[in-house]
Amino acid sequence: MMSVMLFVTSVLTEKFFDMSQKQCKDALEIYKKFIARMDRVRVFLRVAEVRRSNVTLLELCVVSHC
Repeated sequence: MMSVMLFVTSVLTEKFFDMSQKQCKDALEIYKKFIARMDRVRVFLRVAEVRRSNVTLLELCVVSHC
């Protein structure tokens, strides 16, 4: 696992230094937006898990027309 992480880091570092300054800034902004979206997905999944745990088997059957 650690070797994979080191490999990916080295590949990304090589690509980063081949980019222009504008491309680097754009990539950083994209990464920041990605992190924000992943935080929202994490919150959504947490809420979905709580709501799913409150649904009974009978309710699931009615919704899916068992």
